[in-house]
Amino acid sequence: MKEINLDNISLIQADIIDEEYKVNKKDIAIIGMSGRIGSCQKLERFWEELVQGKYQINKLSKERASDNVDILKVQGGTGDECKFYEAAFMDDIDKFDYEFFGFSPKEASLLNPHQRLILENVWSTIEDAGYGGGQLRGSNTGVFLGLMSDAGDDYRDYALKTNETMVGITSVGNMNSIASGRISYQFDLKGPSMTIDTACSSGLTAVHLACRAIRFGDCDLAVVGSVKIDIVPVDNGNTDIDIMSSDSRTRTFDDNADGTSRGEGVCSILLKSYAKALEDGDQIYAIIKGSALNQDGSSIGLTAPNSIAQEEVITRAWADAGIAPDTIAYIEAHGTGTKLGDSVEISAIDKAFSRYTNKKQFCAIASLKSNIGHLNQASGVASLIKVVLAMKHQMIPPTINFNRPNRKIDFINSPVYVNDCCLKWKTEGCPRRAGVSAFGLSGTNCHLIIEEAPKKIKETLKYNDENYILVLSAQYEKGIRVLVREYIELLNYHAEIDLANMCITANTGRGHYTFRLAILFTDVDDLKCKLSNIVWKSDLEDITIKGIYYGIHKSSYKENENDEKYSKDTIKATSNLIQKKINQNREVDWNLLEEIAIAYVGGADINWSELYRGKQYQRISLPTYPFQKNRCWVESAEEEKEEYRMRESNHPLLDYCVVDSIYNT
Repeated sequence: MKEINLDNISLIQADIIDEEYKVNKKDIAIIGMSGRIGSCQKLERFWEELVQGKYQINKLSKERASDNVDILKVQGGTGDECKFYEAAFMDDIDKFDYEFFGFSPKEASLLNPHQRLILENVWSTIEDAGYGGGQLRGSNTGVFLGLMSDAGDDYRDYALKTNETMVGITSVGNMNSIASGRISYQFDLKGPSMTIDTACSSGLTAVHLACRAIRFGDCDLAVVGSVKIDIVPVDNGNTDIDIMSSDSRTRTFDDNADGTSRGEGVCSILLKSYAKALEDGDQIYAIIKGSALNQDGSSIGLTAPNSIAQEEVITRAWADAGIAPDTIAYIEAHGTGTKLGDSVEISAIDKAFSRYTNKKQFCAIASLKSNIGHLNQASGVASLIKVVLAMKHQMIPPTINFNRPNRKIDFINSPVYVNDCCLKWKTEGCPRRAGVSAFGLSGTNCHLIIEEAPKKIKETLKYNDENYILVLSAQYEKGIRVLVREYIELLNYHAEIDLANMCITANTGRGHYTFRLAILFTDVDDLKCKLSNIVWKSDLEDITIKGIYYGIHKSSYKENENDEKYSKDTIKATSNLIQKKINQNREVDWNLLEEIAIAYVGGADINWSELYRGKQYQRISLPTYPFQKNRCWVESAEEEKEEYRMRESNHPLLDYCVVDSIYNT
């Protein structure tokens, strides 16, 4: 095998943590992320369960079991005596905010749940980065999805059999090859867009390709994501090529390991050049220093792990990252929990490290599959997010279900040790660094090198603002209330939050919809007090507290159709007037903010970027849009709800229409 020479690699200068890191133009920053993994609706909850060593494998819910009975009946079975395997199941895979994305209920029900989930998750990721509200529309942003070609086939077949007249819409809504294109279309993203299938390594391969695309200028930013759900989790005794655990428990690196378990999840990240992220004031979760991709080639079997190929992909990733291998303190392994796979993986890691160091047991190793099972194509992105969260909290979560080391692995003389307890992640003169592996049954292997973000990202000016404005918006009233509660929680956990950064990120980095709330405040206590008052109000339109403004602005909203205040001409005139005042008055006082708030809740289009022109600020992570949980599931003809039925259309080019938005054109 070809040796890789690290001598010519430009290492981080002295590997010393400094207030200012050396910027390598190859480095890629993770500036946004979101995920629903297993039963965890948010990444914060996911992290809590990792630290607590929670095991997420559970039985299928009654609601999902009922839906499966219907599917099995259509497939020719009775649906009786169904046995479902245990897994880290997601909740609400039948829910989707179809109105938000412009779908009719019928079209949304025929769209595969994989594609519905990733649409919402990508939106949340873009907002988490502070680029919501259409800021990326028309931009050179790429989309890279890791999605196996057969994911969701059961739902497609079910939809086709129950909707024989809707073959075209059903087929398009279930084609995984265009899932990435759907995101690009939905968000008007102009960069390269592709769906990658390398089996279990699909998600991490998508990250690798996205980083390359940014490095070579194919795109300025890249959305990377993956999703995996088991539509019909029937336990039919099939052992899935002998890698599944006998009791739905993954015991990675343990002597009693006999296979992996199953899990579900959807997760995505937003990537950008590290140098550009620093320049633009983006939040930076972590830095992707390097990556590598290779193939097993001809080996003992197509689906068998190849130690030589794994060793090579790891060392190539080190070379690409330009780091000293012995500065890596943690590896998130592929770790399927099979006796052969685990021992092969550790052997590859041992041999890779042995080229450059004789140190023993200096690098922690863990596997997310012990907690949530195997997410197949989404496993690599989920593992990456776990590592990023570990860096953020400076703590390595425990590997669970580990009692006795696999006797085929000599951990005593290995550079790695199994991290079976919650470990404070200390550093010794260099940034926190970690590796992430994903190995596909296809033989495609991928490894990434991750480095923590600098503690001091950008020198921002501290604004001694005496007055602030925060606006919240949603397409339904309950959404406003959800956001209010989430901001209260945010402020309770982060009392030291920079209020200027918060307001600028929220006002410029979110969409502005029908239901609008504007809050004027002077400090964090004032804001918390006003948010708390809003929570207890049964009717938001009755709020009379100074500094709180609420309105429903859309002219087509029935209750306001005849209200002149909501006419398009009035809104446009108000928007222009406010913009003129913003341009004339660079010192924003309470009176101007009050005028802006009143105009905003009345429907005015405020140029928030212009309001903050000239200010240096840092985008920060804030609550994202609270999607409505509308059931979108294929129903039999006799059970189909009225709103799901087709409508005849007067449109000259259509016989019928399933998209409500056509009636607004």
